[in-house]
Amino acid sequence: MADQLGARFLRINLIGLFAVALWLRVTSLEAIPEACGDETWYGVQAAKLLRGEPFAHYTFSGNPDNPFYFGPVVALTALFRPSAWIVRLPAVVSGVLAVILTWGLGRRVLDRTTAWIAATLLAVLPVAIVFSRIGLDGSQLPLCGLLCLYYAFAGKGIGLLLATLAGLIVHPTSVFLLPASLGVFLVRVIERTQGDPVSRRRWLMTTAVIAAVGCVAWGWITFRRPFVRAYFQQHFQDQDWGAFLASFDRFFLGLALPPHEPHLQHGWLPPVSGESRGWQGGLFWAC
Repeated sequence: MADQLGARFLRINLIGLFAVALWLRVTSLEAIPEACGDETWYGVQAAKLLRGEPFAHYTFSGNPDNPFYFGPVVALTALFRPSAWIVRLPAVVSGVLAVILTWGLGRRVLDRTTAWIAATLLAVLPVAIVFSRIGLDGSQLPLCGLLCLYYAFAGKGIGLLLATLAGLIVHPTSVFLLPASLGVFLVRVIERTQGDPVSRRRWLMTTAVIAAVGCVAWGWITFRRPFVRAYFQQHFQDQDWGAFLASFDRFFLGLALPPHEPHLQHGWLPPVSGESRGWQGGLFWAC
């Protein structure tokens, strides 16, 4: 009897949590938060495209237009009058899908309990709610990351490759998920090929080659973009890299450099009062 009451109480709480999480993602999209220029950028480009005018193919950050985000905005702009909810709806759909698929896909590769915990945490996580309400292409990163992890846990190499490419198209910062997803995938490969060393070596070598070629290609494409090249020429061309690396502990810890190191002040960190580096440097190098 007590177990039944506990299960019922848990079920009611979960329903309430998911309902509130959904409401927080969809309510008052036109007003909260106030729309900013970065959000309306896709809406402006969609309007230009529909009027037959030239539109920007790169964002302010120099990233190519995200077709998974730009496409729905164009379709909605063609059907409805311009409004803030149009540029935010793709983010809402991506955020809600991420929660649903966390449970649906998670129970396939892990277990039901873990999937419920992960889906609940993602549903109520404040930053996940915010990402579901702002009309930026990066709002689709949680969904892309989920797909990458699913294919990694499932040991499906082609799926992981396609999900990773989709994540890079959405936003280049998805590259930081690669060590985690690749690590999980390699563990699955090792488990699956325990009795076949030849197949294991083939899988590991193929994965390593694809990852290396992909990283080199991604880096080459990224650093050849005009925006990135102009940024590096403006901010990093005349830097003293050796001196900067010698003081990397302060940079890593988020601390500014003391004024007796003026050769590092320009373009790197703001000045602070002259304090000893002492324990901060020791802490960094000890870690």
